[in-house]
Amino acid sequence: MNKEEYGNIIDLQFKSVSPVEADDLDNKSDRTLLYGYTCNRDTFHVYIKDMKIHTVTYRTDYENNAPNFMEEIQVGSNDDYIPDKRLYPETCDYEFCEKLKKLGCQLPFTTWGNERPEAQFYGFTLEDRKCCGNCGVIEDSYCNECEEYNKWFRKKLEE
Repeated sequence: MNKEEYGNIIDLQFKSVSPVEADDLDNKSDRTLLYGYTCNRDTFHVYIKDMKIHTVTYRTDYENNAPNFMEEIQVGSNDDYIPDKRLYPETCDYEFCEKLKKLGCQLPFTTWGNERPEAQFYGFTLEDRKCCGNCGVIEDSYCNECEEYNKWFRKKLEE
């Protein structure tokens, strides 16, 4: 390789394929596309809803069957769709996985699980976030604007 070719190789590292979007899919119905978990043991859920692909991570509150600390990931490349630990293959969408594989992405599947029933969504979505029952604000923790919460919080601090 000469210096010009070397420059071309370096430049190629900064050029990437645009992330897969809902319009790129033949099946545009609302559903889970990828479902797995991260090294931090957070649930990792990629899904399509209302013609938009969302990527979220969260911890599951099993007592209340709700997500805690849900964050939406801003996807800049196709690699952002893939968790850093594992994917459950029986919950992932074939068409989406095929597109990612053809674009050179590695999909870290765990072993196949036969016991999981089929579902439209295998994880929680943004609409499942908890909200403050008093003021309706959706946050990962309690609403600081809520007078009722602040009364309770001050009492807890004074105890």
